[in-house]
Amino acid sequence: MLVRLLIFLCAFGILGCGGAEPSPSKTAKSDSHGNSHQMALAQNPDVPAVGENDGAPLPVDVPPSNRKVIHHASLSVDVDDFSEATRKVESLVGEHGGFIADSQIGGSAGSIRRGTWTIRVPVDHYRELVAALTDLGELKEQCESSEEVTAEYFDLEARVRNKQQEEQRLLKHLDETTRQLPEILTIERELSRVRSEVERLQGRLKLLADQTSLSTIDLTIKETEPFVPAVIPTFATRLEETFHGSLESLLGVIQGLTLIAAAMLPWLVTLFIVAGLPFVLSFVVRRWIGSSAH
Repeated sequence: MLVRLLIFLCAFGILGCGGAEPSPSKTAKSDSHGNSHQMALAQNPDVPAVGENDGAPLPVDVPPSNRKVIHHASLSVDVDDFSEATRKVESLVGEHGGFIADSQIGGSAGSIRRGTWTIRVPVDHYRELVAALTDLGELKEQCESSEEVTAEYFDLEARVRNKQQEEQRLLKHLDETTRQLPEILTIERELSRVRSEVERLQGRLKLLADQTSLSTIDLTIKETEPFVPAVIPTFATRLEETFHGSLESLLGVIQGLTLIAAAMLPWLVTLFIVAGLPFVLSFVVRRWIGSSAH
């Protein structure tokens, strides 16, 4: 009897202390946690995936050469010769390795001409080009601003890497899975979301790279005096101008001759008197002698 009791107790102990089945409540709790995280990811793409570290602090030892700064300047200049200033703007932009992204030039005869340019120039030539443009004429206004985006830039790089790693994990999980169709569709939806997030982050990263590598200068040039264009004469205008020119030349010659005559008149009178004086004396003497003979 005692032996049977010992055997019964040992059997009960083995059943009680052996490999137990997982608790249904614990399993449900674990599955519920995983599903809730997937729902949060689907509703809010900015929620980091499990195992990601998007919010990791940025390195503080970024060298000055790798700093990302957006430079922007606005210049307003008054010039005497608008056409010459326009040619100089194009020349200066080319010399400093930049390009004109947009330009607008307006003005009509009798009005003041004005032009605006949006210039993109490599950041290394930004200061030099600003100084050269301010020398085009009289500087009326100059505004400059700069924005450092180094932290955002490197944060985006880190997030892109993390999202790409997540994409690779999802692809691997999709290739290895042998589960039901609903689970496969869930993975594909998550993969599509991650790819969209990568494209969005890469787009912002590309924009920051463009803004920090090329500075922007908004230039406004205004002419100080109203514009008077050169008029191309027609045939009738040329004929009229030729006639008036010839007439003016003729009048000029007549005026010149008149002036010469006026200048010579005293001399001519004097010469006439001097040359005619002997004849007058001779005539007077002959008349006197004749009157005396009678």
